[in-house]
Amino acid sequence: NVPVFTSHNMIYVANNWPNNTVSVINGQTNSVATTISVEFNPMAIGVNETTAMIYVINAGSETVSVINGQTNTVVHTIPIGIEPEAVAIGVDPTTNMIYITNGVNAISVINGQTNTVVQNISVGYGPYAIGVDPTTDMIYVANQFDGTVSVINGQTNTVVQTIPIGSYNLPSAIGVNPQTDMIYVSNNWDNTISVINGQTNTIAATISVNQPSAIGVNTTTDMIYVINGGSNNVSVINGQTNSVVVIRV
Repeated sequence: NVPVFTSHNMIYVANNWPNNTVSVINGQTNSVATTISVEFNPMAIGVNETTAMIYVINAGSETVSVINGQTNTVVHTIPIGIEPEAVAIGVDPTTNMIYITNGVNAISVINGQTNTVVQNISVGYGPYAIGVDPTTDMIYVANQFDGTVSVINGQTNTVVQTIPIGSYNLPSAIGVNPQTDMIYVSNNWDNTISVINGQTNTIAATISVNQPSAIGVNTTTDMIYVINGGSNNVSVINGQTNSVVVIRV
């Protein structure tokens, strides 16, 4: 993932082993502003725009490095200790909680104020992707190997619902539009996007695409961008009509 610290126009890129660094790109000049050393094998990054803190999962050392986005220095290192999968990290700016997938079918919750793991939430089999809706304070976890999405209430840090997507669909990415309260889940094996209505936590639509992997949501235009693996294409979904335009890249 390539998260953006929007208010500072900075982009953070994890350089995994053997570099073990994070490159900070200045979005105005498109040049590397600085390089930050972290721990072993950084893989995923999340940004809290409210607190200006950046969180880096270090898979090899089972830790999270906390970077101050004002100074671009590591200010804390948080031990996770239960196999962070380094696939997904979600930041809830409303509660200042950080959610990390790990290898024991659970989500580790970090309190951003104390920089400690405060809870581990059991979810489905093989949690792989996380999406956060800061408006409703709901967290969505794609469980890759049992074809479900776990819905976590960010106020209580409990699973309030499990949404079946399909046992063989291999859900692998999640995009959230907090403006419309719609959640988009890529199903890599059956070539679809499941659209979840966040108010009812039910599947509102299923959209055919080709080998969907990563998802990006433009909340201003209500357009959803899906990388089509192996085809050099991007599917663009109109969030109002759920219609698809394919762009070759």
